[in-house]
Amino acid sequence: MPPPGIPPPFPPMGLPPMSQRPPAIPPMPPGILPPMLPPMGAPPPLTQIPGMVPPMMPGMLMPAVPVTAAAVPSNASWEQAMKMVVTDPRYSALPKLSEKKQAFNAYKAQREKEEKEEARLRAKEAKQTLQHFLEQHERMTSTTRYRRAEQTFGELEVWAVVPERDRKEVYDDVLFFLAKKEKEQAKQLRRRNIQALKSILDGMSSVNFQTTWSQAQQYLMDNPSFAQDHQLQNMDKEDALICFEEHIRALEREEEEERERARLRERRQQRKNREAFQ
Repeated sequence: MPPPGIPPPFPPMGLPPMSQRPPAIPPMPPGILPPMLPPMGAPPPLTQIPGMVPPMMPGMLMPAVPVTAAAVPSNASWEQAMKMVVTDPRYSALPKLSEKKQAFNAYKAQREKEEKEEARLRAKEAKQTLQHFLEQHERMTSTTRYRRAEQTFGELEVWAVVPERDRKEVYDDVLFFLAKKEKEQAKQLRRRNIQALKSILDGMSSVNFQTTWSQAQQYLMDNPSFAQDHQLQNMDKEDALICFEEHIRALEREEEEERERARLRERRQQRKNREAFQ
């Protein structure tokens, strides 16, 4: 036994008996290399899962250059697809024909989903483009009939590329947008015209509280500010008449206030005259 504080020695590392040793690795036949072991830390080899597209297949069936010309569509047959990719170096990545067909079918399902999504996005973009085009076009109003719009824009690609069912949906949305826009524009124009007419009337010394509407219209036609304003000349007649009547009532109030001030001045003057004789 070793002295206290000293650990016991390791047991002797002897070789196991011959009967317990593993059989020796048989030598490789001449010309055949031994299997290569993956390097330390390398990921394990990929195992093909049924229904999964192998990593090399998307690149082979849809190469990066050129994408649009060389991509295999989802409706391609096996024979058509093989003609397109047989010269690709990656074609031999899957040695078995069954593996190639399995990967091809998985790719077709995946590609079909992608094509449907691409088609949906193209249709959505085409509808948005048509809607913006119609909303901004000078020949479109909230009262434009669909047949009239079709006659006007039917030969344009922006119109033809959208199916008729979607076009009518876009057309209805455009009419709603234009009706709301025109209503707001009409309100703004009405406020602008009323304010402009009031300003012109205020600056016309020829108009007084006794001026008639007929006389005022003639005065307005002779006024340069009114004659050169086409929007003001197309002003709603009822709005113009109401604006004129409000202006006349304001002049009448001013006239009455001036008369009242004149009477007060006269009474004060009379009082002063009486006080002077006392």
